[in-house]
Amino acid sequence: LARGGRGGSGWGGVAGECGHRGLDPGGRQGWCGRRGGAETPLGLASIHGQATGTGYLQNIGELSSRYQGMAAELRSLLDRGDARTLECFAGAGRWLGITIDAVSGVVNPELFIVDGFLAAFRDVLEPEMRRYLSGLGGIPAIAAIQVDFGAADPQQMLVGMVLAGRSRLIGRPSMAAPAAAAG
Repeated sequence: LARGGRGGSGWGGVAGECGHRGLDPGGRQGWCGRRGGAETPLGLASIHGQATGTGYLQNIGELSSRYQGMAAELRSLLDRGDARTLECFAGAGRWLGITIDAVSGVVNPELFIVDGFLAAFRDVLEPEMRRYLSGLGGIPAIAAIQVDFGAADPQQMLVGMVLAGRSRLIGRPSMAAPAAAAG
């Protein structure tokens, strides 16, 4: 999240991490611990689980060690024209549009940057995202927001995971005890 030309992460470190914004009160709980966040339909764990039929991976440790292989598998499925994977990404593109609309209505940014693993899949996410956003019409200040995709840095995804994990530990310090005992 940038303000006055400078980046910032907010007092809790998650400003700009829109994947954890609650959008679906009836949605499932994501790996970050929140229910119905944008991460659940938009995140790598969700898209991979739907596309491959392996289910939703909720273990943050396993996700952080497997995310590059999961992204590579999705790219391979897309390159082969796998219909289920294309459908999953179309749904994710729609949810990306919903997320951008929800966040833009609150903070009204000039520019919204999609980063992390999503940036690597711009080719399949952007068409449905733009279709959703263009169908909204309405408020000129929101309709004029620019949406761009970052450099597809695979390490960027880890930043969101670390911040979400840190927030969960702060809220429930007892979660750290098993990891400390094992280490």
